Amino acid sequence: VRTDLPPGEAGQILGEASVKTTGVLMDAPIRVSLEWRRGQLGEISRLLHGEDSGWRGTVDWTTNVRGTLAKALVTSDIQVEEFRRAEFIPPSEIDLAAHCMGQYVHADRHVDELNCDAPLGGGHLLVKSMIGDSNSPWNAGDSVHSAPAQPDHPGSFQVTLQHVSASFFLDLLRHVHPGVAADTTASGEVNGSAKCEWRGLDSLRACSGEFHSTPLTLHLPRVERSLHLSPMLISNHEADDGSTKAAARVPLRKVHGNDQTALRESAAGLWELAPTHVSMAGTSSATLAGTLTSSGLTLHVDGPADLRDLNELAHAMNSPVLSSGIHSIRGAAQMALTLRSHWLPQSNPALLVEGVPNNTTNLATQPVPWFAPSQWGGTVQIHNATLQLGSVPGTFQIAGAQVNLTDTGVEWTGVTGTYAHIPFDGSIGWETSCPTSQPPCARTFTLHTANLNVDRLQ
Repeated sequence: VRTDLPPGEAGQILGEASVKTTGVLMDAPIRVSLEWRRGQLGEISRLLHGEDSGWRGTVDWTTNVRGTLAKALVTSDIQVEEFRRAEFIPPSEIDLAAHCMGQYVHADRHVDELNCDAPLGGGHLLVKSMIGDSNSPWNAGDSVHSAPAQPDHPGSFQVTLQHVSASFFLDLLRHVHPGVAADTTASGEVNGSAKCEWRGLDSLRACSGEFHSTPLTLHLPRVERSLHLSPMLISNHEADDGSTKAAARVPLRKVHGNDQTALRESAAGLWELAPTHVSMAGTSSATLAGTLTSSGLTLHVDGPADLRDLNELAHAMNSPVLSSGIHSIRGAAQMALTLRSHWLPQSNPALLVEGVPNNTTNLATQPVPWFAPSQWGGTVQIHNATLQLGSVPGTFQIAGAQVNLTDTGVEWTGVTGTYAHIPFDGSIGWETSCPTSQPPCARTFTLHTANLNVDRLQ
């Protein structure tokens, strides 16, 4: 029941219980069954927390209690059908399920040895409460006689991934962000574990551990050759040692004075991707590294690249690294690129929607397209390349050029080469964030040649 808003489609809750009287009340046998049928995730979040979380899916949850009032076995099953974000419809469906089991001990006011198993991508996600933790996150004591867990001594649990396929994470990303093409595929698997402190719905920000993968292969649409990555390691140990290095390196938010708690929380929400090698069809490999948070990722790639492969990847990922007007390009390049992308809405999604006031954004009434294009930055050094444009006949020979990317545009500087045996040098630039209400972004260029043969140019 809520008195401040009318929830809808929150499902139906059914329950029944029986207690057999005995000489000692706490030894009385009990049987309890609860079901929450066909609830909608968005409405459930409004019912429990007063606001729509932005997640969608149909929830079926059941739990059973068998034993006595003093000690009872608790089992629970949950299934979420058609899990996705509210802002768009993904190309395919994804269903999630989990089975949990634990033992409730009334004297301790908590559930001991709680274990959950969720089948994922041919493997398993396991959640286990830490044994011997008197402040278990699954504390079920009454609020009158049970003191609440103190912030300095939170409960904890361990999350483990066992042989989960990389394709599952790709499919999951496809369900929370519309920028992943339906025919993108991945092979490989992920393993690892993390220890998390119980902080309610914000628990994932208080996890530390590491996850590693086998060699991964990624195939993108319209890219001829697959992308190969060496085994990857993603880790966060900041929550263990209280270090502030990650918070200082990536300023997730401002920290004032000697607020060490805020520094630790910022660091705890940051996961690091250790440098790994990435290549296409055995060509020279570049180095990939980056950071991940609950809302998005930042990736850095440094090293050599084949311009043909880079051009195909740029088109597949809607990157402005190379212009869409390029018909074909051959040659070598040296990359130092950064990609920043969000996979969940920001704190104020209305800011990303042109013409929508802040106070009119309500996922419960009409979801808005919060997502923004990924942002690219960095440089690409081009050496000894041949270039063909879709709108100009013939071939350009590029001796050298530097491509500079910013959040607002792309600029080719120091371009030197020949066209129809005519030497030239100059620069080309264009914006990448023109408003949709205006014509396409215009290109500006400066070209210079010391000796122009008009007949040959014609």
